[in-house]
Amino acid sequence: MVPVDSSTALVTDEAGRKLGAVEVLRDLSEVRALEEQLERSRTLAALGEMAANVAHEVRNPLGAIGGYLELLERDMEEADPKRKLVRKMAEGLARLDRIVTNLLTYTRPLTPDLREADLREVAEEALRFFQLGCDEKVSKKVKFSLEFSGTVRAYVDTELFQQVLFNLFSNALQAMPEGGELKVRGYKDGGWACLEVSDSGTGMTEEVKRRAFDPFFTTKAKGVGLGLALVQKMVHLHGGEVSVESEPGKGSKFLVRIPTLR
Repeated sequence: MVPVDSSTALVTDEAGRKLGAVEVLRDLSEVRALEEQLERSRTLAALGEMAANVAHEVRNPLGAIGGYLELLERDMEEADPKRKLVRKMAEGLARLDRIVTNLLTYTRPLTPDLREADLREVAEEALRFFQLGCDEKVSKKVKFSLEFSGTVRAYVDTELFQQVLFNLFSNALQAMPEGGELKVRGYKDGGWACLEVSDSGTGMTEEVKRRAFDPFFTTKAKGVGLGLALVQKMVHLHGGEVSVESEPGKGSKFLVRIPTLR
């Protein structure tokens, strides 16, 4: 059903005699969509503020717990079977700390330190560090590749831009639980420096694709829905844009475009 607004006016001749009526119908679909977007933005802003407050309060206790876990592991014998449990607790704590860090990063203002860089070098380093941090079982099932067409240079904050790539790599891996291929491709397109990150994973429905960059939206059981929202925020800080192409069962391709050096 299409929402419409209607208005009716009489049509008369010069003598004032009624000749008929004119009814004008106006399509309100775009207006309704803008109203829904505004309401969603207000809700997300409130959620973001609440999340930032919670993250700030949680961070200090997390640091203390981490310190106690280190002391506990240090006082255990190397062969003590309980060391494995302590390490599992430390891994869970590290995951909580990453979530808190992401919440604070998303909600606080960021000022990028933009410097001239070769995007191939930035992407190679990001991919290398990401592979080092991957679980060995996962890395054996996934083929990684990187390809650049010529030299691609731009002004970037290397730390923030590598975080963009880490998040895209992580998203790709999560979409390929049975393994597959993760491709990174770089090239210039007019005045844009372009980076594509594609996977051969499960793909997305139109609804998921439409909301992919919404903060706190996730289809993953263990996700909080900030990875791609952070990607979008950081790309915008570089004066760029990010988009996704995807179909169910055919994988996904994320395209990051930032202004290139002239």
